[in-house]
Amino acid sequence: LTGDFRGDFVGCAERCGPGFYGDRDDLHSATCSGPCPAGHFCKEGTVTPAQCLQGQYSTISSVTCFDCPAGAVSANISSASCTACTPGTFTA
Repeated sequence: LTGDFRGDFVGCAERCGPGFYGDRDDLHSATCSGPCPAGHFCKEGTVTPAQCLQGQYSTISSVTCFDCPAGAVSANISSASCTACTPGTFTA
């Protein structure tokens, strides 16, 4: 099971920690392959970081994506931040 700790031992029952992902074999700690990149989220045991949707954002090591606040947008998927609406425009 990729995303679990792996090595030359019996078990491999531990999962990569929340906010981290494991995309290769022979992992040795809960930080696995590394922190979940900004614009993505990683729940416990994540193999491949999931992208935040348009209108959402996340920072490094996030376990969830957040909706952009009123008055701001993220026009692309996998955004690390939201951008304020330009003068004369708004979000509901």
